[in-house]
Amino acid sequence: MSLKEADLQKSCVKWFRHQYPNILLHHSPNEGKRSPQYMNWLKTLGTLPGCPDILIFEARGKWHGLAIEMKAPGGKLTDNQEWFIQKLQAAGWQCHECRGIEEFMSIVIKYLLTEI
Repeated sequence: MSLKEADLQKSCVKWFRHQYPNILLHHSPNEGKRSPQYMNWLKTLGTLPGCPDILIFEARGKWHGLAIEMKAPGGKLTDNQEWFIQKLQAAGWQCHECRGIEEFMSIVIKYLLTEI
């Protein structure tokens, strides 16, 4: 995750936690460079490459949850991210790429306003 993506994500998470303190939001720290030994250890614990940056565990309408992959302008999904998103969508999750805090807020608000 680039510094721009990290800064964007921090702002989005701060806003979300203020607006929706009782809804579970999680980030799996699977980005960055790590030693092969540490990566192997993480895999044995269940870490999968490509997991979206933000997972919101709140069912709405036909959706089981909301997954958001944060991207800096010009950033592209990796093959692992595309694979993971396809799996989540097949499992009933709504998934989005997000490139700004306004877009993040719009995605979250629209999702959370969906009838239960």
